[in-house]
Formats: sequence, structure tokens, C-alpha cells
Amino acid sequence: MNHSTNHSQSRVLQNHRFSSTLAPSYHALTYSSTGSPSSVINFEESLPAPLPPTKHHASRGTLKSFIKSQYEAGNTGDYSWSVLNKYAETNEMVWSSGLAFDDSEIEVQPLASAVNTADLNTISGTYPIKPSFMSDSNHSYSIPGSEFVGLITSSNSSNSDLQPGSLVLPRTVGLGSWSSHLPPLPAYHFIPVSSITTSPNPSILTLLGMQINPSSAYLMLRNYVPLSPSSTIILTAGKSGVSTAAAVIAKRLYGASVISVIRRKSLSDTEWSTFTESYKSTYNVDMVLSEESVTKTPPKKLIDKVQSLTGEVPLILDCVGGKIGSLLNLTLSRNGCHVTYGGLSREPLKLRAGGSIFSNTSHHGFWLTRWTNYEEWGRWWSSTNPGELLVKKMDERVEMLRDIYRLVEEEESLVLPETKLYHLSDYETAFGMVGKGYKVAFDCRLDDDDNEEEEGKEEEENEGKKE
Repeated sequence: MNHSTNHSQSRVLQNHRFSSTLAPSYHALTYSSTGSPSSVINFEESLPAPLPPTKHHASRGTLKSFIKSQYEAGNTGDYSWSVLNKYAETNEMVWSSGLAFDDSEIEVQPLASAVNTADLNTISGTYPIKPSFMSDSNHSYSIPGSEFVGLITSSNSSNSDLQPGSLVLPRTVGLGSWSSHLPPLPAYHFIPVSSITTSPNPSILTLLGMQINPSSAYLMLRNYVPLSPSSTIILTAGKSGVSTAAAVIAKRLYGASVISVIRRKSLSDTEWSTFTESYKSTYNVDMVLSEESVTKTPPKKLIDKVQSLTGEVPLILDCVGGKIGSLLNLTLSRNGCHVTYGGLSREPLKLRAGGSIFSNTSHHGFWLTRWTNYEEWGRWWSSTNPGELLVKKMDERVEMLRDIYRLVEEEESLVLPETKLYHLSDYETAFGMVGKGYKVAFDCRLDDDDNEEEEGKEEEENEGKKE
């Protein structure tokens, strides 16, 4: 069977086929040592049962273990389930008490699971999260995959949103979604799609594509400085998924002006002019600067230029760093914030002491995994009521996903990159497409031939009904 051809996007969008086209046997991508992803990954087919999560995955009891550790450390605040659930009820949180801390087990089968640079770096052993390899009688393994859309196949939860047939997204990372089945996991590891959209037929590709880049953009715009129509934000790597999402979100939710900095490469003046006009129209950006112009413009003129839109530059979202990031940092207004979420230039970001001292500018690093994982939250908490903060974090996550889904599907103002889908066995081709402007993902359901047969039968049935 040849899996070298991309799967069509329509297959994943046809939600009504999910229950009848899920993989009947368990298969997954595994690796037993770090190294080049194409070399160390293995396609395990027809396994008898889902492998249990490895240590670095969000395993059962994460919240209970965290709560226990806080008590043992002598931290203040009541972490008991009853108190946390009562808080959720009395404050009318999106997460009802039966859902926010539901540790009843559910079984989920991933429908589509994304392939991100972070996944490949984890496999290579170069990511801050280091994999742990667990062993059973037959395997020493780790299963990659964090970003996915799944379907509940079995549930012990009493919550109506977490029943068989319900779509879910992951609330924690590292659940091992490059597989046809997840092992039974506590319900609190998942977000029901019904809490995000009331659509009876939600877009699977939108649900998949909005979890990383748009979510990162949303959080960086919301969490560091107040934004308003009088604000101008600067985005580096303007063509990246985070920057294009940030441009739209900043405009739609805050009315802010947006400046995107983009590498011009070898474009002629005419080509560059055509590109910038198209880019500004597509993403509603107010100004486009080339990286070359940033480095060649005297700092005073650069400051005047970027502040000419609204007079205030309170926020820079930077994934380039180096000379570009250092020069743009000079344009920040008083109390402005420079947020770094990547380092594409592989050069150090140099910040002048004067800005911090006299203008009270600040610099922060953003890592979505740190914001997402429960265990990471515990390291930052200084609140006297950590239970309250935990529930609020859950609520914020749902509110964010609702806003993003609305921008994509209802307002159609946020355009996500095209998705390329591959069978799990075609992982080498999928890995080669990462970083080329597409959303790359695995279709974790039946093999191609089986799906084609299933779709053919349905077409015949439809034709028969017409006759």
C-alpha cells in the first residue's frame, strides 16, 4: 500500500464518518532513543492494546499529585477537590465542577494529530522537555504527539460533554497522539469541543490548527500589556503562523495597529511592493518593514517611523532576536514589553540598560507548554488561593479557544495555513514538510485503502437513494 500521496482535507472534515472509520486495531509511532526523527521513529502496526503513557506524558493523577506536593511543601490555600469544585460552581465557570476536576477515565482515539517542530526537537533530544522511555514486556518506547483532535470511544464520566461520540482537544501536552488510540486517561486531560463551539459539525482542521500558533499569539497579546486602538504592536517573522494570527487577533479584538517585519530576500522593488500590498490586505496589517530596512535605518528614524501610526508601541512579539530584535527593542514606548518566543537568527538579543532603567521597558519569554501544563503552573504560583487560580486558568483556555474558533469559522477573518495530512506510516514525508508553510498532521484513522472502500460504499448508497 502506497502512502506517499497526501490525504485530502475533506476526509478529516467529514465528521459523520468518524464512528465507522476509526482504526479497529492499535497502531502508533514510537521511538526508543533520541536522534534524527526519520532514523529513530518506528511505525508499530496492529499492536494488541494502547501502550500506557510514558513518564513525561501527563499521566493519571497529575492534579492530585500536584495538590499533595503543595500541601507537603507547606504552601497556603485549600486544594481539596470539594473546595475547588465549589469555587467552580459558585463562580459559574465555563468548566463545571463535574468537568474541571473529573478524574474518571475516558478512552479517546485521535482523528488527526499535528506534527510540530517541537515534536521533532523532542525526538532529537534538543527540546527542553526530555523524553523518558518506559518499558513493558515487549517495548522500550516513547510515543510523540501533543496537538490533536480526538473522539471519545468509552467514558466513565457522568458529564454529558464527555460521552462516546464527543470530540475533544487535549488540555495537557505529551499524551502520545501519534497513535490510533490513547490509553484510558482521566477526563481532566481533555477539553470537550462542545464547550468551544455549538456547531453540530465543527471543522476538524480548524480545531487542530488553532491549538498552537493562534493560541500562542492570543496569549502573548493578552497577558503582558494592555492593548487598545491607540496601540501599535510589532511582529517579527511576519509570515510565520504566530505572526499572521497575531496580526488578525490584535486588530479584531483590540483594534490595535500592526507592523510586520519580514525578510525581503531577493525580491525586486516591484515584487516587494506587490507582496506587501497583498500581505497587508490579507492580514489587515498597517505597515510592512523588511528586515534589511530595519538594519539600515538609523535608530532615531526607525523609532519615528514605527511610532508614526499611533505614537505608542507597547508590545513587540519577537521570534527572530539577534540584530533585528535588538534594534526593534529601541522603539518600545514607556512601560513597553518585548516578548521573545523564538530565536530564528540564532544570535543573542542585546537590550540596552537605559530602556529598562529610564523607560521601564521589560523583556519576557513565552513558552506555550509552560502555560498549558498543570505541573508548570505550580512553579509560578504565588497566589494565596492557588485553587482559584487553577480554575481560572482552565476557564481562560476555553475562552481563548472560543474566540479563535469564532474568528476562523464565524467571522472568517483569521485564515489558518493549509493542512497536509499523512498516514502514520508515511512519517518521513510528513517530517520533510514541517516548516514549509503548511500545517502538517497525521490522519490517525483507517488506512487509505480501507477509507476509499468505505467512502465508495457511502457514495453508492447515496446514488441508490437518489434513484
